Amino acid sequence: MNKADIAIHLSHSMREWNANDDDNENSTDDILVAAEGVKSEKGTMDIEGYGKNPNKNAWMSSGSKWRDYLHFCGPGWLVAIAYLDPGNTQADIQAGAVGGYSQLWTFFWVTTLSIYVQVLCARLSMVGQTTLSESMRKIIKHRWLRYVAWAIAEFSVIITDIPEVIGMGIAFNVFFGWPYYVGCLISPVTTLLFLATQNSKGGMRWLEGVIVLLIGVMAVTIFIEWGLVDSDPAKAIEGLVYGFVEPEGRNLWLITGIIGAVVMPHNLYLHTASVLSRPVKRDTETIKKATFWVSVEPIVPIMFSFLINIGIVIVAAENVNGKCIPVGGESEEDCENNIGNTDFAKYLTVAGGPILWGIALLAAGQSSAITTTYSGQYIMDGFLEMRIPVWARAIGTRMIALLPCVLIAACVPGDAALNTIVNIVNSSLAILLPFALTPLARLVTSKAYFGEYAAKKWEAALIWFGAFAVYAINVLSLTANGAGFFGGLMAGVQQTLADGTTVQVQTAATVQFNILNDVCQVIMFAYMVYFVFIPIDEPMRNPNDPRPVEEEGCFGVVKTLSKSDDAVESESFIGDSELKVLERTQIHELKLLEMTQAHELKLQTLATSNDVPTVDAGQD
Repeated sequence: MNKADIAIHLSHSMREWNANDDDNENSTDDILVAAEGVKSEKGTMDIEGYGKNPNKNAWMSSGSKWRDYLHFCGPGWLVAIAYLDPGNTQADIQAGAVGGYSQLWTFFWVTTLSIYVQVLCARLSMVGQTTLSESMRKIIKHRWLRYVAWAIAEFSVIITDIPEVIGMGIAFNVFFGWPYYVGCLISPVTTLLFLATQNSKGGMRWLEGVIVLLIGVMAVTIFIEWGLVDSDPAKAIEGLVYGFVEPEGRNLWLITGIIGAVVMPHNLYLHTASVLSRPVKRDTETIKKATFWVSVEPIVPIMFSFLINIGIVIVAAENVNGKCIPVGGESEEDCENNIGNTDFAKYLTVAGGPILWGIALLAAGQSSAITTTYSGQYIMDGFLEMRIPVWARAIGTRMIALLPCVLIAACVPGDAALNTIVNIVNSSLAILLPFALTPLARLVTSKAYFGEYAAKKWEAALIWFGAFAVYAINVLSLTANGAGFFGGLMAGVQQTLADGTTVQVQTAATVQFNILNDVCQVIMFAYMVYFVFIPIDEPMRNPNDPRPVEEEGCFGVVKTLSKSDDAVESESFIGDSELKVLERTQIHELKLLEMTQAHELKLQTLATSNDVPTVDAGQD
């Protein structure tokens, strides 16, 4: 291996940057300073964007709002791809096919919530120079609970990957007529090819550019079809403003599916990590300006993805709602409930619609698979302080996600099963969202952690209202009849008595589902209460103290260029590097002491030989 990317924290073993360092470019001072290269026998560690002065080459306002905005563009587009993954398109199709225009209000308010959530993520990352998972690790008091939090976050990443696998299986079916499971099996190969490009020149910027291109492909497909359908603007406005008055507009199964598809839990971890790829000068004024720009940056890509989602909903509302083509003796209602990514292409009217739809699914699935891989990296790194190679992470996550997809695609006839899996994943992600959203709300509203940057009282009230609203919807969706989870399964079996009256009789199965529902509710409630009331003892890192940013071939500015790393463990290498720093500092101090003593001795000798009064070295 000629190049190894490792995580390193050097600040505790470096001297602080001195204000005079700017004017001393040619200094021969051999002491390493914060964020300077660490030289060792194994190679040279270059920390890009910092240099000797940790603030010197980091971002400062250019005076041009346009240039400043463009500098921070990128992380928001990575986040936006999660709003367009195959799980999202499935939620869009279901919303339009089942509820017509009535669910547009859900998309509007959930997108509004998601923008604000991403603003909070950007604020936490830019000010605290940390990721959400790192911050959670610091405030969780019990080691076992850290593992629980990590396992929940990892589970959300793994199930998020399921729609991506299915989406690519559908795309290859559209292109070549292959069975769905064949395309699913090929999906890890395409993902690894994309991840391999991170070792090429351009790295993170290249990935951001590719994702923007793939989003553009989706946009062209959907906007062309949107323009061809005979949509009803009046109904669209009604759906956006007060669609919840319609019975379908209050469909909890659809609402939770939309929440899970739009505000995906892994996005919170991803965004806090990706913002670290934009280092800035660490002074109060620059930090506040940078926080503004990283907060504004995701708004455009998220709103753009919102338009694509609205376009799919409207196309489904016009082409599918009330016009669904039943298959195998199913009713029209069942047809609408079962439709999704697998059969949406046949309802497109544009020439070459199926091919364009296949390209859109491939673009969405491929891009989302890359971002889930990196989300998993930073979840593991933050909670457990452990990192595995990106390729191993991609294969591991994808193999777990592949199993249910391939089994169902190969063994269950028809398309309905694959669409149902994606619907279940979307609603499950909504259930998992509070496990990331509640800690985020706690961190950014806590003065003990966030200091002067903590949300004001009115904003804190708004943040907590959003967090509790998501939690309340999840509580209802788990128990309400027809919401897709345990409600209908807990109701029991209807039996008619001799006198003609009907009663609900509990069976062993319904009792088990009641117990399962109670366990889920208790876990959700306990987790919420823990993060709402947990005392925070350790504040965030001093915002004005630059932190060398970690990198794993994607986000960050720390790289190790090694000549031979074949038998070198990253931990021992980090220890060796820091030991080198201490050794060189001590050697430098000894040299200074020897020079001072030699200088004093020389002056004394001159004074004695020339009969001159002794001159103290400190006055020379």
